[in-house]
Amino acid sequence: MRGHYPQGNEAEGTTIQIFNLIAGALGVVPHTQVRVIHEVSRHPELMQNILEELLKTDNTLRLDDFLPYNGRENKYPISESAVHETIRLHPAVSFSLSREVPPSGCQLHQYHIPPGYNVGMASYQVNYDEAYFGPDVAQFRPERWLEDHPTAMLDGEKRSMKNYIEAGWFTFGAGGRVCIGRHLAMFMMMKFTAAIIREFGIRVVKEPEEVHTLFNEMPG
Repeated sequence: MRGHYPQGNEAEGTTIQIFNLIAGALGVVPHTQVRVIHEVSRHPELMQNILEELLKTDNTLRLDDFLPYNGRENKYPISESAVHETIRLHPAVSFSLSREVPPSGCQLHQYHIPPGYNVGMASYQVNYDEAYFGPDVAQFRPERWLEDHPTAMLDGEKRSMKNYIEAGWFTFGAGGRVCIGRHLAMFMMMKFTAAIIREFGIRVVKEPEEVHTLFNEMPG
């Protein structure tokens, strides 16, 4: 981890990296699990569809059931879309994860960013981009992940909306610094959601009168 901070304080950089790992392991998934159950419970028809999807299979949910490879089919598209839509609207890490511009500076299209500046993107704002998610971007609509996109892939195959909007989905970050625990986190959220919905009946007793979104600034 110290290799990421060749120009700065190694001890501080290592501390920040360790803090990020602990926060990601202990804070992100539980926060999201609560959000998933809350959103699904507010949409009884969706919850019923998820339950029917779960009952078609055995009680063992494996990672490759919804992250298929070698041509395998996703067994839980409805459940996965509900999780994807929830963490799009309510990303657990919604603050800006900044990086320091290296001594050589950074040229981004027509913009030059001098060395030493901190540059970051916040997943909350990126996940509400209408260019990717449409005019109903603020609505909880898991179906958007299951639809087809009007454009085609390079090989002429039909392009899924999921393939398109994942490019504008910043919940786990992107590029070379994308969250290394992304698939593990999805697996944990899918397992938890499946277990709760399969075993318990859930309903919203009382909606909160007001919902507030708070942001924290991370060191670094």
